[in-house]
Amino acid sequence: MFTKIKFILPKKINKLGIKRQIQLIDICKRAENILNEKLEQNFKIKVLQYKNDTLFIKTGNFQLSNELKFREYDFKKELKKNNINIKNIKYLI
Repeated sequence: MFTKIKFILPKKINKLGIKRQIQLIDICKRAENILNEKLEQNFKIKVLQYKNDTLFIKTGNFQLSNELKFREYDFKKELKKNNINIKNIKYLI
């Protein structure tokens, strides 16, 4: 009589054509969590967008942007371990 939501939701997502957008949002959230774990406690970043293998990050200050740029290789390596392939990172203040 009733259909479980776990069967309805994937069909509806495919029908509406929003599967790729949901995947991109998931990548942004996972990347944000990973990067915030690697940073010091007093710094927080916000991942704004993932587009064409480029991650756009809002840092809030110049000091944090420099810190991230300095450690970019390590961050890319860590993200790759978690199946997030990043070619470029753009920092927005």
